[in-house]
Amino acid sequence: MLAGAVGSPFEGMPQNFKWFATRCTLRAWTSRPNQHYSRLRVAIISRCGSCDVRETDGGDLTVRIVTWNLKHDNGSATWPRLQAALGADILLLQESRRPPGTLSQGAWANVPHHDRGSAVLVSKGAIRSIPIAGYEGWVVGGEWLDGGQHHERRLLAFSVHAPTSNPARPRRPYVEEVVSILAAIRAQLPLQADLIIGGDFNFLSLGHRKAGEQLETTAAEQEALTHFGDLGLVSCWGAAHPGRSLAQTLRWSGDKTPGKSTPYHCDGIFVPARWQPGIICEVLTSACFEVSDHYPVAAWISR
Repeated sequence: MLAGAVGSPFEGMPQNFKWFATRCTLRAWTSRPNQHYSRLRVAIISRCGSCDVRETDGGDLTVRIVTWNLKHDNGSATWPRLQAALGADILLLQESRRPPGTLSQGAWANVPHHDRGSAVLVSKGAIRSIPIAGYEGWVVGGEWLDGGQHHERRLLAFSVHAPTSNPARPRRPYVEEVVSILAAIRAQLPLQADLIIGGDFNFLSLGHRKAGEQLETTAAEQEALTHFGDLGLVSCWGAAHPGRSLAQTLRWSGDKTPGKSTPYHCDGIFVPARWQPGIICEVLTSACFEVSDHYPVAAWISR
């Protein structure tokens, strides 16, 4: 198994899409067009110490999105390298302390009575913050202004961390909270606007499981997933890997299996359904990301 992605990296892609990797290095390139990957030809080199990205053959790359729960900000030294490595246009963080700088190119808010929260960082332009009442610090985002030539329509992006209950602020089950979050975001969504939502939703299965998988998608999770569809969104992972088992995104500390191998799939990225033909999505599992118990999820979208 190669480092950098779950299972066989980019499983199901054309055979001419070739991968070479070492423990903390991920390289990928494609030599010629094939199916809907023909417009997205990208070379990635990602190392713990230094990172670089090259786009090859003039690929029509529209937007690159990454989401990552930093686990008490333990990934604070790693996410800037990850952002640079992938050339991320939109970076969605959870359990992050205030990012360095003035946040002129993003938005961040802490969970009340904590020094950590969620963030949306963009490569250019700025985020006009749109607060989501009742979820301060758990849900952060807004409208991406002056984002370059990526979009013809208004674009909103939100970083979501499904909230955990505590004595001072009791919460409902995670799935119910996510449904409420989606409704609150929907109420803020302008007409003729696109929406990106990503983060740590604290589901066991943020997608539809196949028969025979170790975990099953619960009825409540199935119902919650329909609410993403009601917003016109698709899961990047599901779109890129139709019919395949959900990849593990969380190594839960309470997991008693060897190597904490239970395939919890709680992190993801959702984008407009009409972007679906151009989506590539991977879970990044290089050792340098094990500073957190979550793996980053990255999506490359071409149109």
